[in-house]
This record gives sequence, structure tokens and C-alpha cells, in this order.
Amino acid sequence: MTKKNVLCLIGSLGVGGAEVLLVNTIKLLNAKYNFIVVYLNNPDTLLAQLSGVEAINLNFKGKLDIFSSSQRLKKIISDRKVDIVHAHLYWPTLIGRLGTPKKVKFVFTVHSILSQDAFSANKLSLLAEKLTYSQNQVAVFVSNAAREDYRKYVGLKGANYVVNNFIADDFYLPENKRGPEFLPQSLKLVSVGNLKEAKNFPFLLAAFEKLKEYKITLDIYGEGHLRDELQRQINEKGLHNVRLCGSANNVPEILKNYDMFIISSIYEGFALAPLEAMAVGLPCMLSDIPSLHEVAGTSALFFDLKDDTEFNEKVLEVYNNPERLAFLSKEGYEKAKKYRKVVFEEALSNVYNNCFL
Repeated sequence: MTKKNVLCLIGSLGVGGAEVLLVNTIKLLNAKYNFIVVYLNNPDTLLAQLSGVEAINLNFKGKLDIFSSSQRLKKIISDRKVDIVHAHLYWPTLIGRLGTPKKVKFVFTVHSILSQDAFSANKLSLLAEKLTYSQNQVAVFVSNAAREDYRKYVGLKGANYVVNNFIADDFYLPENKRGPEFLPQSLKLVSVGNLKEAKNFPFLLAAFEKLKEYKITLDIYGEGHLRDELQRQINEKGLHNVRLCGSANNVPEILKNYDMFIISSIYEGFALAPLEAMAVGLPCMLSDIPSLHEVAGTSALFFDLKDDTEFNEKVLEVYNNPERLAFLSKEGYEKAKKYRKVVFEEALSNVYNNCFL
């Protein structure tokens, strides 16, 4: 059977959740499909990982360039005889809809809670989404929470699927597994994520200001435009128990050195980071939002973002109860097994194959 040509359209090839997922997807399904990557503009940090895959920079110049960019995309689709266009994130999806001929199948993935992301930032974005979304397009959502949000604000018109992200094999390697022992009254916490508003790191800084007297530390891995502001708050509050550790390429090896994973996000489309932590045997404490309940279920502790007192109480609970940490470690590890790459591969292949039924 001749392999279908799939054009993946994304904003950039910088290091981010959607971008990493795209690269991993291509590596996983490259034997089944011929992939072409079109990205709106730089950065292109992940380009080196796409060996043997044609990658084209669309040189998107901003909102006034939407229609010109869609015409450039249309020519690429025609020249390369593309069968499926798969767009990721808001602006690539909008341009993809305008530039994809009707005879070509169009799939788009929603990676976020759009009512709190693109639609919140610009009210016209919601109108544009409603006007360009049609019944012949296939919608893919990274979580049930993302789909429910989209259904509420935009409505579902055609075929739609929930396809969860998957955990890379490195996180399951025995050498990256955290040991089963937890010490009482000693707690090393870790968080991994982009330093941006949605991750809500100021909440953690405010909470840790009240935990200075305990043997409890927090290391935050990630970069972003809020780094300087967060460092200023750390210095101003005298938080000797909190560190910004920058980017890390060896996350599986790092996580096993901690006692608990923390995430304080205001919203998440699909939070892979806590599942990766669970895969190495790290117990998790997560903000009380729908998408995190969806991925973790009863295998994690949850805290209310409106009350850092509750957060501190739960931290101190496990600080004094290593048996509780050991229990959550085992529960989380079993939960993480459900997010293997073979499940993702089958689900996305079904989406592509169903386009031609």
C-alpha cells in the first residue's frame, strides 16, 4: 500500500509541549506515512531531530500575512501531493484551514484549554475559530477537558477524537526509576514547565515563603519570559528553599533525585510532566483543575489554587508521612503505564485512516 503524504503544520520548531509531541509523533509513525513539516517561523531548535524529513519555514510575518501565508501553504500542498494536513495550535490551524484545498483531508489538534488561552487573549480569535471550522474537518483533542471546553465555546461539527500524549521510553528505564524509600521530615520537591503565566509559579513562591523553617526545598526546571520576575520574587522573599534551575535535557535522570513533583497550573490541555514524574516513581501534588484530574485520577494529591494554606497543609502532611509518599509513588507508577507510545500510535493511526473511509 502506498504511504499517505502527511503535512504537519505548526508555529515553530522551538522546544514546547506541542512541538516535542510533533517531533516524537513523526519518529513514531515515519514508517507508516511520508511526513513533511511546515512551520510558521523560527525558532527551529528541534529541526536537527527531523533527520530525513523535509521541513519548510513559511516565513509567517504576523496577522497581516495570514492570507499570503495560506496561499504559500496551498502551493506547498499542491507541489508535494499532500493527502492530509495536520495542524497544531491556534494560528497554524487558522492558516491551514484557509490554505488547504477541499480535496485534501484536514486534521487539527487542540493542545490547550482555548477559552483560557487563545480566546481569552483575543476575543476575535473565538469568532475566527467559529467561522473557519467546518464539518469536513477532523478535530483531535489532547484531553477530554480540552474537548469539553471546545464544545462549550465553539461547538463540535464533525468527526472528533481524544488522543492523549505519550510518555517517552526513557522515563520507564530501570536506571531512571526512583527508589522506594522516603525519609521523614525531609522533602525535595521539583517542578518542570515553561516559566509563563499559565504555570502559576508565583503561587508556589508565596506558599514556600511560609515553609522556610522546614527541611523542604523546591527546584524549578524550565525557561521562559517570566524568569527574571520569578528570580526577583525569590530574592525579595528570601526564599533560600527555592531555586530556578534552567532548562534540562535529561529530565528522567533528574526526577529520580526528588521526593515529589509539583504543578500549580491554572489550566492545562494535557499535562505530560506529572505523568513523566509518575513513570519514574515520583508521587505528585497537582492543582485542582479538570485536565489534571483526568490524567492522574486518584493517584495524586490535589490542592486548591485559591488557598495556599491548604497547599502547605498537604505538603506538611507528606513531610511527616513517608508511607503516604510511598503509596502515591506506587499508584502513580501504575497510572503512568496507560500512556505508552503504542496506545498513542494506534489512536493517531486510526484518526488518519478514518479520514479515507
